[in-house]
Amino acid sequence: LSECQNSPQALALRERSAARRAAKVKELRVKRQLTTGKFHRKRGLTSLEYWSTQNHNMSSSGYTLNTPEATIFGSNNTCELVPETTIGPYYVTGEYVRSNITEGQAGFPMLIEMQSVDMNTCAFVSDLLADIWNCNSTGFYSGIETSEGEGGLNSTFLRGIQAADEEGAVSFDTLFPGNYDSRVAHLHLV
Repeated sequence: LSECQNSPQALALRERSAARRAAKVKELRVKRQLTTGKFHRKRGLTSLEYWSTQNHNMSSSGYTLNTPEATIFGSNNTCELVPETTIGPYYVTGEYVRSNITEGQAGFPMLIEMQSVDMNTCAFVSDLLADIWNCNSTGFYSGIETSEGEGGLNSTFLRGIQAADEEGAVSFDTLFPGNYDSRVAHLHLV
């Protein structure tokens, strides 16, 4: 990534991505009636250890409705694919192709957007499918049957597949996952 991340192509892609994300946030803020108030401070990966020992209520840290969108959405926080360790618990096949995976489940709404970029060329990767799933707010998964009374084999909530768009982006309307078995809140992606 370091070889191409400041190329004209990569900079243009980053600018379009920031504009797309900013437009989506404006849409969601209106839809969810969040048109006043401050943004929470965005934290970088290098400060994880520091922030894990701090009070997380940082709403007074300075982001406002007037903070430039490039400041909020312009950072290059990325993750890279690593060799597979486990596909994660409760993977099932046959999910629906859809962007809204909530199916009326209760919980805190969350939009997840992912964009796939080739590490060697910094070009977007548009020919892929993203398959995600997460538990509901009480820690239960759909599509499985266990003794804990989870969603059941015929349920599909909080599971879905999306085809990447022409710029390698996919988005899902989901819910912030609950926790279970002493695991941090997380979602699964294949």
